Amino acid sequence: MIRDSAGGKPHPAKSCDCRPAGNRTHYGPSAAIGAVLPQGRDMRRPVQLGVNLPWFHGAYGHDLGPNQACPDWPVAFDPGEVERLLDQFAAFGVRLLRIWLFEQGEGLRHSPRGRVEELDVRFLRNLERLCGLLSARGMAVYWTLLDANSPFRNTDRVTYPILTDPGAAEAFCALAAGPVLEVVAPTAWAIDMCNEPEGIIAGRFGNGTPYGVTWPEVTPSLRTIAAAVRRLAPQVRVSVGSGFTEQVNLRDNGDFLPLALELDFLDYHSYKRGRLVLPRTSCLNAATAHLPVVLGELGYGVAAERRTCRNAWAKGQEDLSGKLHQIADRGYEAAFLWFASDPGNTDATSLYFRHEPGRAFHTLARLRDLGGMTPC
Repeated sequence: MIRDSAGGKPHPAKSCDCRPAGNRTHYGPSAAIGAVLPQGRDMRRPVQLGVNLPWFHGAYGHDLGPNQACPDWPVAFDPGEVERLLDQFAAFGVRLLRIWLFEQGEGLRHSPRGRVEELDVRFLRNLERLCGLLSARGMAVYWTLLDANSPFRNTDRVTYPILTDPGAAEAFCALAAGPVLEVVAPTAWAIDMCNEPEGIIAGRFGNGTPYGVTWPEVTPSLRTIAAAVRRLAPQVRVSVGSGFTEQVNLRDNGDFLPLALELDFLDYHSYKRGRLVLPRTSCLNAATAHLPVVLGELGYGVAAERRTCRNAWAKGQEDLSGKLHQIADRGYEAAFLWFASDPGNTDATSLYFRHEPGRAFHTLARLRDLGGMTPC
């Protein structure tokens, strides 16, 4: 996650399977709750609520498989622990997740120049076990392939080439994404090609620094990945989860708009405090107003010096709880709370703090019990 432009970074008793079925316009079962906005656009669409489970046990870059750049890092995947975590989610009515796959080059065997050569067998085996656990619970996943924030870490030598060289992107799709899509497609709510691609974009249309590339250097690879997903899993929707769909890009960035129109929905990350903005004011313009909008990350930004403070965590949970009550009339298709990874952590931006579920989880459960909204 990175902070957005203005801030810091009850299902029914019957069984519920929230995976899209068949065509690309199906969004799964959800309660009929919404509103008609002042602009006259009917926003009474289903609002699906989920949780970001980006990596397991805090093991960014080595939770499902080994990382070639750091061979001494242990693979953190523990089926028993994962099963217990998924059961906790289910108890709160959570059946929709956003899970990351190849963050920091995890699971990818590659050449010294960063060209993918093969997919790690252990990664694929653990992913198959994970999908089995998810399927058994009727859970669906917004699978995220890459993370554009990781190339700034010294150990990642593969993400940058994939995102800037269409040839490297093709190799990634053929040798890694292809086999993975076969495994995850049955549980896929959608595919997020890359978390926050603006992480490697320089300037005001990206990371806000002089360091990085331009959108024209990245969009060919994103188009290559999107085409591969549609070819290999045509029933699965495709987007890219980031702040690049913010108004500044749609209003001023002529290089980006054509790509936005090729996505099945727009994905916006928000860490604004105290309020939810309307999609129309945050990431829609006249050309994209027909596209659904998803909050791929809905979180609460906490200053670095307070990241281990329980009071800061409690305040953030109160903020997220309030946003969950607001979201029905904002016109979003879905929202994924940021984040849960290791319930025992002391991260004030997490949904857990020392194994204590936060208020946001309890709000999800209340909404489920009241029948006013479903998280899947």
